[in-house]
Amino acid sequence: LYSGKKIKGGCIMKKIGIVLLLMALSGIMLHADMVDFSEITLTNPGYGASSVLKEKNKPDDYYGPGKAFDGDSATSWCEGRNGDGIGEYITLTMDPVKIYGLAVLNGFGKFRHLYYQNNRVKDFRLTLYPVSGKEKVITGTFGKDLCGRELAGGKLTIEEFCSDYSEEYQSYDKCLALKKDECIMNDYDRGGQRILLKKPMTVKKIRLDILSVYKGKKYSDTCIAGIMVLDYNLGDFGTYDQNNKEKKY
Repeated sequence: LYSGKKIKGGCIMKKIGIVLLLMALSGIMLHADMVDFSEITLTNPGYGASSVLKEKNKPDDYYGPGKAFDGDSATSWCEGRNGDGIGEYITLTMDPVKIYGLAVLNGFGKFRHLYYQNNRVKDFRLTLYPVSGKEKVITGTFGKDLCGRELAGGKLTIEEFCSDYSEEYQSYDKCLALKKDECIMNDYDRGGQRILLKKPMTVKKIRLDILSVYKGKKYSDTCIAGIMVLDYNLGDFGTYDQNNKEKKY
């Protein structure tokens, strides 16, 4: 009889363990799906720019256009024209793909001192080239100080970040010491600002022109740390027009 109870109890504990595991997995999947936009993996991407910054003892492509698409907020495309880079541009070509917009991490993104030392794009012109028909031209203005903000524009200070993630860095104080010079970026999208389309569009090329800049404190080079081509998660967020209230172009 005792043996039977022990086995029964073991079965109960096993079932509880399975339930807890399923709940945990469900939480992980739910968290992964709770992203309204995701980055599209492009086929045959090609990167170009009107100019590239060259520095002594660095490879020629150290600030090349591909650095804006490498998924690393610590690297950037920086234009190489004398002055502030007004009129310079970066391009992306790829096999035709349906997109809902872009996320642009403006400036030399990851580190606070580099972000403010260099120029950031202020006014921009974005040109989207469809497979056929006329291109779509969008003009707009990026926010002034996006260092320390999440992708959708929500403020996130270093202190708030370390309060949420202190365990990952052993302590709150260690987190502050490590992160004090970083621009905290969104976990999924690496930070920046969205340029969303009123309707999705199938494109083969994208061009982003610099029309004006926010001046850097030390350098006149204008940089862009990241450009992400966006898809929309219809499964969890419903129709694009009804449920997404951000400004669209």
